[in-house]
Amino acid sequence: MPFRANCSLLYQKGYDKRKEDELLKSFQEADLNKDGYLSPEEYIRVFKEHGIDISRDEVLKFFSNRDKDKDGKISYDEFVGRKTLTEKAFEAMDLNSDGFISKPEMLRASQRGDKRLSSKDIEHAFEMYDQDKDNKLSYKEFCTMMNNRKGSDSQEKDIDKSKEKEEWAPQTEYGFSGLKYQQLKQT
Repeated sequence: MPFRANCSLLYQKGYDKRKEDELLKSFQEADLNKDGYLSPEEYIRVFKEHGIDISRDEVLKFFSNRDKDKDGKISYDEFVGRKTLTEKAFEAMDLNSDGFISKPEMLRASQRGDKRLSSKDIEHAFEMYDQDKDNKLSYKEFCTMMNNRKGSDSQEKDIDKSKEKEEWAPQTEYGFSGLKYQQLKQT
């Protein structure tokens, strides 16, 4: 009996690996500009190549459901239904799991990493991104903050790759201080 169970497990793992490889290949083929994301235009092209007539509105509706980090693109993680780094960062910072990040939660979460945010940094972040001024960031507001951060990160790299610019949130691999990419990847 244990041998049969082991064979079944090996079969499942092999099947999962093949399925993952097929999904990755499909994603890479659809990603024409090789930026690691699918745009609505790339998605429309794939459907049309397979003989499916789809409108831009239909694709945008699909995107609104799949685009978990609200950046207007579908990453591979979003494509296969995994949590994005933005989702993991939000969950890690939402210490009481109420669906919002408060100022004290942001301060405590930032203290877990190498670079800490000051109370002034956090106040500035909330002034900029707390749209309804309720002193907590919703997931949507958090996504806006993270996406603005991502944009400024890529612009800074394009302008001067050797210069490190300090803003309200110190530079990290995913655009926010306090939590490391590897910590998020493990959750």
